[in-house]
Order: sequence, then structure tokens, then C-alpha cells
Amino acid sequence: MSNLFVFAALFSLPPSLLVMMMKTSIMTMRSLLLCASLFVVLCGAFAFVAGSAPISGFRPPAVPLVVMDPYMSIWSFANQLTDTNTTLWDGDQKPMTGLIRIDKEVFRWMGQSSASLMTQKSVVVTPTSTVYTFQQAGVQLVVTFLTPMLPSSLELMARPITYLTLDASSTDGKVHSIELYYDVTGLIAVNQGFEQVTWSRQMSPKGLNVARIGTTAQNIFGVSGDGVGLNWG
Repeated sequence: MSNLFVFAALFSLPPSLLVMMMKTSIMTMRSLLLCASLFVVLCGAFAFVAGSAPISGFRPPAVPLVVMDPYMSIWSFANQLTDTNTTLWDGDQKPMTGLIRIDKEVFRWMGQSSASLMTQKSVVVTPTSTVYTFQQAGVQLVVTFLTPMLPSSLELMARPITYLTLDASSTDGKVHSIELYYDVTGLIAVNQGFEQVTWSRQMSPKGLNVARIGTTAQNIFGVSGDGVGLNWG
């Protein structure tokens, strides 16, 4: 059973079948731990969807960030998004870095760097998104990771995309100069760190400035097993 199937199944199966599925499935320990994390995420998220307020202080064992499929499945295992590098679900390094410049002073809201930390105020996890809220120097930054995995739309669910939205606003009524920065390393596009990558930039037909990165080998479905990172496409 793939991790993606487990994620989708949790939306529709009753609790009794979920328990039976998790008891009878033959998985490695790491896959089982991932399923447990997803189950905890969704249990808390269902309360949010049902109309009640988010559970105060709730944080799942691992926070989902980019979870479009088991091969591109990036999580934060820390309380703060700046505590550690983001990783594949099995712990392999897939670093993402986020910075904000407020009135010429640089703060870090994701990943590891020498920049000063932006204060994380909250994190809320729903079935399709993770929302972090940060505040610093009179500015609030809301960071949303959205993966539209909706079982009611197979076409939308099959879209290999996670959307990252950054929303900055003033909290002190003053006008601020703000610049935002986000990057990922080449490790996001490989299964193992020694694989060579190439990158390019181009304009899409609709005028979007698009950057791409991938391995030079492009060995499609060339590896198998548990804890495998995406190294093609």
C-alpha cells in the first residue's frame, strides 16, 4: 500500500476500517510511522473542518509541507520551522530556506542560516494545508503550504503541485519595506546526494518566469523500495 493511498483513504474510511487497515497492511516501520503521523494530522484537521476552532497547542509528530506523493514528501519534524532543515518523510535532508527583509533587517522564517529568527506565533494543519504565522519588527507573515489532494476530484488530486503562498502585513500601522526570499537546494531533486543535477530558467506560455531543477540522468522509475526520493522529472 503506498503512502499516497493511505493519505487519500483516511478521508473516506470509517475509524473501524482505518484500524483494520493499519493492522493488516504489510509495511516497513518507517512507512507505519508516516501513516500514524498522517492519521494524527487528519484527526486534528477533521475537528477544524467540522466547524470547531483549531486545537490550541496541537502539533502533529511531523508537520506536512510538500506532500504531493511519497517521492516528493517534505516535512518539518521540529516545533519551529527554523529549528531544523526540512526533510523527506524518512529523515533524508531536503533543505528549504525562507528569509524576509524588513526595513533592511533580515530575518529567517524557514530552514537553517545565520540570519536572525522571525518569531513563530502558530502552526495550523488541515487536510490540505499547513499554515504558519510569524511576527517580527511590526510585520506579520503568513506562510501557507497547500496541496489540493481532494478525493472528489481525481484530476486535481493527480496534479503534482504544492502551492506556497506568502502573505505579509503590517501589525503596527506603519509602512514597512519588505522583501521575501525562498529557495531549495539540489537535494530536493535527487534520491542520493552524489547525483548530479542541472537547472534552467524559462518563460511559460502565460508569461510566468519558471525555474526547474532535476538530475542529469533522469533514470525514470530506476529505483524502488522504501524511503526513495524523487530523482526524475
